[in-house]
Amino acid sequence: MCDLKETQHEAFRLPTNKDIPIWRYMDLAKYLSILNSSGLFFPRATSFEDPFEGSAPRTIVSTREYIRTNRATAPALLHWKDTPM
Repeated sequence: MCDLKETQHEAFRLPTNKDIPIWRYMDLAKYLSILNSSGLFFPRATSFEDPFEGSAPRTIVSTREYIRTNRATAPALLHWKDTPM
């Protein structure tokens, strides 16, 4: 069993009003439609109001670029264990 304790962190401020909705993705009709059709609807990213919704943070993008440009010169690692089959 995992015993998780509530802790506060400066990056994640708790709302003062505990009854305020944090996320609201859909109304009840859309939710019931998902249940009835057993399917999900994924809107195009261009339809989002927030231009950064669904985008990767700069640190992830820069890390991917670094890996892409340096993987040709990076040493390859092999790992195996000699065990009978």
